Amino acid sequence: MITISDLLTAFQDRLLADTVLTAAFVTETGTEPTVIIGEDARNMPGPDDAPCIAITPGMSRGGQESGEYVYSVSVDWLISDDSVTEGFRSKTYTGLLKSDRLGEEIWRSLCDVSPHIALSDRTFAVAALEQFPLVIGMMDITINVPQLIGAEISL
Repeated sequence: MITISDLLTAFQDRLLADTVLTAAFVTETGTEPTVIIGEDARNMPGPDDAPCIAITPGMSRGGQESGEYVYSVSVDWLISDDSVTEGFRSKTYTGLLKSDRLGEEIWRSLCDVSPHIALSDRTFAVAALEQFPLVIGMMDITINVPQLIGAEISL
């Protein structure tokens, strides 16, 4: 059986090993991200910690009579970007666009975490202006793993 701890560690290892993801962060933010398991609500990451990716546990569900194990994991990312592009009657906070692209790169990377499991679903959001110039991306991921009689699925 796969544990949430197994998933958190596999996600962290995958994100740290992904050179395409690292290059995307360097291109968009100028530096490599720190990949964190867990969060401290009393000491949340700030501008000095950006860019970073935080992986936090959600829940797991399953049992002897269920046909699958269901897990949820949250992945949040933080960048600091105060750049604004202005044109004729337009204004774009470019950090929002960068964060969206980085979130898609994180998703692409995590989809390759293991050949034995599939990331079943995601909910994706970017919150840009509440803590400007910090741009926070959030992704809740659901993983469904079939329960096979007499077989053990591992990462």
